[in-house]
Amino acid sequence: MLEHLPIYKKVLLVIVYSCFTLQSCMTADKSNTYNIDDLIIDEDDEDGPKMVIENPVHNFGKIKINEEVKHVFYFRNTGKQPLIIHNSIPTCGCTISSHPQRPIPHNATDSIVAVFKSSELGRQNKVINVISNSIVKNQRLTIVAEIIN
Repeated sequence: MLEHLPIYKKVLLVIVYSCFTLQSCMTADKSNTYNIDDLIIDEDDEDGPKMVIENPVHNFGKIKINEEVKHVFYFRNTGKQPLIIHNSIPTCGCTISSHPQRPIPHNATDSIVAVFKSSELGRQNKVINVISNSIVKNQRLTIVAEIIN
């Protein structure tokens, strides 16, 4: 069917077809996504998202060296706009954190999970920096433990 067409027309047809295919993929249902620009909040906006952490410090007490322990930090968005956690960044390689990947609506509760495993003896004090679009942009979660043999 296309054998009689010159090569440049065949290439053009492939390009046009590819553009239509890519465009149809880009216009697929995106009901589970959000536009970050719609959720950027003015720092002076008192009605913006507000992350309130129930207990930002957790003390594991005494734990054995190389023992893996986990704690869940709960928070609530008391603001009137959706809260987006951009990142949760531990200050040490001995701590791993995971945070919600979707916006947290007004008055909803969610959590950040911290997993801690130390190979050093003694008192440990580790911080997880939480970066969000909250009125307070950077908040800290703290893990405390006494590492024993």
